Amino acid sequence: MASQIGGQHAQSGCHNELRRSVRNPASPIHNLPNWQEHGRTNLITVQRIACAHDCGLIINPDGLRNQVESNILHTLSRTLYEEITFAGSRATSVDWATYPILKFPEVPVLEVALVDRPDQPSYGAGEAACTPVAALANAVFDVTGVRLRQVPFTAARVKAALA
Repeated sequence: MASQIGGQHAQSGCHNELRRSVRNPASPIHNLPNWQEHGRTNLITVQRIACAHDCGLIINPDGLRNQVESNILHTLSRTLYEEITFAGSRATSVDWATYPILKFPEVPVLEVALVDRPDQPSYGAGEAACTPVAALANAVFDVTGVRLRQVPFTAARVKAALA
């Protein structure tokens, strides 16, 4: 099943690797999402995330796929946008109208390959698919040599890191 998205699956949980779509697109990398940093705005966008998820015996494939996809999207939103702001000890992000989140037009293509191993116990999905933050940070480092160490990876933080 993992071969459906171009490679081997992680032994447990979800393993995401990110790279720029312009860097060696024929390379056989497994679990490959594509991302872009827009030079003038320093905004990072993710076009595609592929994930092979091995959690043993799959009892409810639709529910599992929904869990994995929502974990990926929630973590991507936290990685790129979400941040609670404070003034002293008081939270200033107090409403959903102004709180930054991933919006539907920004949702990347998701490819999830579920690895069913009926001879194993059911491990569950949980937060195993919440790896986009590390994968995206490592991909940015791979391309630029610069580490992003604070989420969200806003345009201002990317610009500061690249300076």
